[in-house]
Amino acid sequence: MRFRLPREAGQVDPSVAAPGVDLNYDIGGARPATVADVLLTARYLRTAYSVELRIDGDHAATIGELPRVTIAEYGLDELIFEQYADDLAIIQRHTRTNFNMPQTVTPEDRVYARVARLLIEGEIVAAPDVTTFTRVMTGGTTPGLRNQLPEPGFAVWRAADPYTVDIDGREFVIGDIYAIHPRATAVNAEEAIAALDGGTSEGFQVRYRPGDDPYFYLALANRPATDIPGKQVRLWGLIGINQPGIDPASEPE
Repeated sequence: MRFRLPREAGQVDPSVAAPGVDLNYDIGGARPATVADVLLTARYLRTAYSVELRIDGDHAATIGELPRVTIAEYGLDELIFEQYADDLAIIQRHTRTNFNMPQTVTPEDRVYARVARLLIEGEIVAAPDVTTFTRVMTGGTTPGLRNQLPEPGFAVWRAADPYTVDIDGREFVIGDIYAIHPRATAVNAEEAIAALDGGTSEGFQVRYRPGDDPYFYLALANRPATDIPGKQVRLWGLIGINQPGIDPASEPE
């Protein structure tokens, strides 16, 4: 970063460039947290009308009337990398891993990084790799269970295995999770009822789909399941990616 300042207040030298800020950066080989900080600083500087420069806390100069750009003009690639780096930095701290920023970004990696980040932050979020959920019956039967199977209903189920995501060829263990949906629907309800009636339900696998939605919702299982109902679902909010099953007009810009 280079600041161009006049030698004296009000001085204009036509032989040199006008006062302003020159900015260049290279993210190769840097940690995600560093990349996120650098790109955030770059965005602030490029979209700012003026910049105040302080040295050891003392005011040195205020550079005004900078060649400000709008967010639309700033550059889609920089915004995408900033989002991705910020998500990866949170995953890195949570999983206690150490890696450099990937050199390429894929939409799939961005989605899984954002899902993992929101889970870590305690949110409920749709997961693109959870389109079905399987429950194993224990062999017991109650009128309530038999009546629930044919009808969609609210469900909060704890998954048997910890949730993992694969990003840039690495696997990250995020933690134990709940699978959640307000209208979980048993795909093989008739077969499950027949197993109950025939006394062969022990070990029977009931497959559920997330109502008419493409995915189940997930939340970290670091709280009681009773805390889940009524909690708001967070959208992915990724620049340039429309979340399936969501009206694009309702997604944050």
